[in-house]
Amino acid sequence: MTLPRVGINLTQFVPGKSGGVQSYAENLVRQLLREGSFRYVLFVNHDTRSLFEGYASATCEIALVDFPIPRLYSVAGRLTKRIPFWAYCRGLRDFMEARHVDLRIV
Repeated sequence: MTLPRVGINLTQFVPGKSGGVQSYAENLVRQLLREGSFRYVLFVNHDTRSLFEGYASATCEIALVDFPIPRLYSVAGRLTKRIPFWAYCRGLRDFMEARHVDLRIV
């Protein structure tokens, strides 16, 4: 039987500046991996990658989230900050789907 794949979004904080959020995320990942009931895909960005690189294993994949925001959305972001954020969320969703996760924690 294949273990389900759980994707965890770890791109929403800045290491060293997010305090409790960072501590919570690190402890959550550590405990989930210790439990060993699932396979995990940790979605990280350039800022958070160094915090979670050491967790890579047969049951834990590290996926660097690095995709461009289309120029149209970046330009429209001058009018409202929601448009680039929406484009990022949509890109993240597509990125997660490409990794074939069964459950997403965002």
